[in-house]
Amino acid sequence: MEREPVPNNQNADRVLQKLIHLACRLGASGAKVISTEHISLEDKLADLCREPRCENYGLSLSCPPHVSGPSRLRKLLKSYKYAIAIKIDIPLAVLLSTERKDIMKLLHEIVADVEQTAFKTGYLNSRSFAGGSCKEIFCHDFV
Repeated sequence: MEREPVPNNQNADRVLQKLIHLACRLGASGAKVISTEHISLEDKLADLCREPRCENYGLSLSCPPHVSGPSRLRKLLKSYKYAIAIKIDIPLAVLLSTERKDIMKLLHEIVADVEQTAFKTGYLNSRSFAGGSCKEIFCHDFV
């Protein structure tokens, strides 16, 4: 669990460490504090939702075309100094199978719990993001 230096604020450092430990306790393989300056957003990744069209395109308010896209996220990131990157190590075979839904559900749950804990700790502008469509993960009537 490496991390980049955080501002000279013991409380912020303590909270970030608490959030990293929470993510790992909930099932993450690792978590790391990173500078938001190191987060790269590629426009072409958002385009993958449109072409070839994702089967869930337009079905969730947290997915395109209902979200503002990479340009808005770049602007949002400028209002933050640090982020916590969370990873779950899985074999490629699992990633390419239907089992990935369980892993993506776990990732969504971890980042939501980390966000809520940050919020309860006083970081009221905390935001969480996770990949994949939440529709097929959480909407049981969607299948």
